[in-house]
Amino acid sequence: MSTSIIVSPPQKTYESWREVPSDCKTRSRWLRAGRKVPKHEKPTARVVYPRIIEGMTTFGRDTVILDETDDFTIISDAPTPLFHRSQTVPYTATQQTLAYWAFEDIFFKFARKDCWIHKTDLETGEELEDWSTESEYDYADTPHLRNRLTSALIRKHINQRQIIGVKGGDLTRFILIDLDFHGRNLKVFESQAEVLLDRFHGVGTWHYQVKRQNVTGIHFICVFEEPRALEAETNELRGILVELDGQHPELAAEAKAAGMKSLAELEIYPTQDNGNGVRLPLCLDREMLLDKPLPLVMYQKKLVQDVEGYVRWLQDPDRKHMPKERVLDYLHYFAWENGSPVKKAPVKRDSERVGEIDQKRWRRNMRRWLYEFWIEGKANNRPLNEHIVVLARLAATQGYSESDIRQRIGAMIRQLPDCAKSCSSRLLKGKPRRIEGVIKTSVHYACDKNSHQPDAKASTEIFSAALTCWPDFDALDKSTWTVLTEKVTVTPNWTDEQRRRLCAFFRKPLFVKDDGLIIRFLNAVVNLTIAKEREGHGWGKEYLLKWMNDQFPEIKCAKDEKRQRIMRCLEDEGIIQALYRGRAGMYATHWTLGTVAKQALGITDDVPEGETTTISPMAPKAIQDTSTYYSSLFSDAAVLESGCATTEPVNSVLSQAGYGRQVSEDGDNLRTTPELVNQSSGQMQCETQFLSESG
Repeated sequence: MSTSIIVSPPQKTYESWREVPSDCKTRSRWLRAGRKVPKHEKPTARVVYPRIIEGMTTFGRDTVILDETDDFTIISDAPTPLFHRSQTVPYTATQQTLAYWAFEDIFFKFARKDCWIHKTDLETGEELEDWSTESEYDYADTPHLRNRLTSALIRKHINQRQIIGVKGGDLTRFILIDLDFHGRNLKVFESQAEVLLDRFHGVGTWHYQVKRQNVTGIHFICVFEEPRALEAETNELRGILVELDGQHPELAAEAKAAGMKSLAELEIYPTQDNGNGVRLPLCLDREMLLDKPLPLVMYQKKLVQDVEGYVRWLQDPDRKHMPKERVLDYLHYFAWENGSPVKKAPVKRDSERVGEIDQKRWRRNMRRWLYEFWIEGKANNRPLNEHIVVLARLAATQGYSESDIRQRIGAMIRQLPDCAKSCSSRLLKGKPRRIEGVIKTSVHYACDKNSHQPDAKASTEIFSAALTCWPDFDALDKSTWTVLTEKVTVTPNWTDEQRRRLCAFFRKPLFVKDDGLIIRFLNAVVNLTIAKEREGHGWGKEYLLKWMNDQFPEIKCAKDEKRQRIMRCLEDEGIIQALYRGRAGMYATHWTLGTVAKQALGITDDVPEGETTTISPMAPKAIQDTSTYYSSLFSDAAVLESGCATTEPVNSVLSQAGYGRQVSEDGDNLRTTPELVNQSSGQMQCETQFLSESG
């Protein structure tokens, strides 16, 4: 019996890409040609890269030894596999992939692959304090250890996972002017930017990259259709800058006096040889100014730069450019006022920065910070620009016109207390024109569909949710902002049956045996719900973790599953009920007291005769079992905890928290005006205004 052995024909070997025929390509090159190599296909040829190594040495397992003598060895790294056209099938690339290729052809193809820079950790993606330079390692055992710049890194840069910069080769398809500011002299910076805009704005593909907030400079970028000699293009552009410098000698002198570079001395990128690298466009925390600021887009559940929109603009022969005035407004509006930039603190992991986020984020402090700045003059370490932006967006969400917002905010700026001026050098130096420019730009963005946001729709929803929780709040009327009053504590009057049931029900989710501790926990949840509803704030399992660690450290709640179970039990047992559900990453669920808690506080659910119920168009969807409740029969003496000092009647406290507004029995929420409290008689009178929703 004979046995047949099939031997694969040896691969054709090429030592130079010039020798490779046109019908043989790598997998990636066939993709660009509209063909795809199936996974099961084996290469029919290869390209090797001969290198001569003198002397005797050892090599890695992926090293191919082409020839060897006593004096030297000719080696090649792992060869590049090639596939014949007959091994491919048709392939259609997505628009996203085509945009990646176009970007790589411009900024990656002619850049140096053996030397490049990055400002993020290549493993974790966390931002570093300074740029780091990477060089190729010639004697690596495997190709992936040679540390070359790859297209995979470029795509990570576009998708906001890395910050990559490049150095130039002999040819280039782009050139860039770097105009730095870094908090030196804002007037000189804006004047230099205006001179450059007068010369380059609207010409060809010139466009700009700036920092999304706190501008520290601007990149003027021009893209060529075909590769050009880098040295010649650099010399030509340098001549133009020298000419502009000669036309503005006063500006050059002012720049020297401020410690800044004159126009003739500005850095031009990319550089050759040992020059510095330059940050690529579409960078993390940067914005491209084209016909308008290029917005971020959602890709793989993450906001990333719109590479498709960027490439589409570059390839459009009828491209439009942002008005020059808008570019200057952007630079002025987002430029730092301080003398030097503040370096970012190292990024902490989520478990380490929960408390810091709560202290600094507007969405958890908005109403209090507005009151403290515009009325008391306390800036809370936030710059003037932020206070103007938040107020303008709130007013725009409420439907005010652009002219009204500008006029009213301008008047409020003039009425600021003297202590508020410390947050802005423009206020201290009395420069109203610059502040008017900030107001104009802020209001324009706010009224233009809440633009200049990473996610304008989500931002608008946050402001709308806040205003829904504050039915009496008028963004441009400070008399409606009301200072937060001191905390008032109430004690629910649980019946014996309720106590037995609640203690039995909560022993397992809380994992405690002490009935007294369980009742104290439920009483504290009731007070937390009243306080949060009164402030118009929501809360969820993350806030519950911090609150329980502070108030009840003896109850362990580190696991998300346990806290979620506790909240479900609180809702199931009628301690709390949802006014409306939150959205992850935007706002938390807003809670009110449940039926059992209201019974323990003596709050009735009777609906007054003659009242009608309609739906508010602004109110969020309510839960199905919500009903009308009032606190007029609520006794101050019955609810005040023994020895607790109060600043106002408990009836008024519960009224301001929302106990007294009406909701229809079929679950439709109503918008109500604030209750009127008769201080002389101590009786609360409710006046409810119903707004109907069409359709």
